[in-house]
Amino acid sequence: MDEPFASQRPDDRANLTLFFLTRLVVEKGYYYTFYSIFFLGLVALAIILPHGLFERLRFYLVCLILEGFGIYFLVSSGWYWVVTTRVILH
Repeated sequence: MDEPFASQRPDDRANLTLFFLTRLVVEKGYYYTFYSIFFLGLVALAIILPHGLFERLRFYLVCLILEGFGIYFLVSSGWYWVVTTRVILH
């Protein structure tokens, strides 16, 4: 029995992995993947590392804004991957 979200092509996961790991994206000038990793990592470090800003609302607002940028770039990277995969496969 087929699962509803099962991949029709076994190489879908490989395509996603190669999208993030190969330098083809960088060579074509598409850096959103790296921007998303940078922003999300920066927020993670800001929350994990001890400093005296935890009691300030401004600190959390800045983290929220940076997290929003990271999520935006991550979704844009996923959308770019979906669109270019459809173009290549059709």
